[in-house]
Amino acid sequence: MLKNLVDKLDNFELTEKTIKEVHAGLMESPFAWESEFKTELVGKYRNIPITGSRQPFFNDKEYAPHFNLEFIVPSYLDIFNSQLSDIDNSKYDKLLLTRLSFFIINF
Repeated sequence: MLKNLVDKLDNFELTEKTIKEVHAGLMESPFAWESEFKTELVGKYRNIPITGSRQPFFNDKEYAPHFNLEFIVPSYLDIFNSQLSDIDNSKYDKLLLTRLSFFIINF
């Protein structure tokens, strides 16, 4: 999966399609799933609520509601892509690392 992404870096564009392709690459194996393997969800939006286990050191993370993902994902991609075009590593709030952290935390 990582090699596939690196090969596309010259033309890389962060879109819903890209996110779904990455998800499909990461989740195509039954071993990638903590629960029952659902082939119909590989590369697609989930249709069930999910809570990520972070115990014992952190509180569990409740992920975005499954019924809103088709609206949430494009909104975050718009925000992130606009932030990515405005990187300025001399300003804390515009650092590449700050922008990537925002994306990871919210996505």
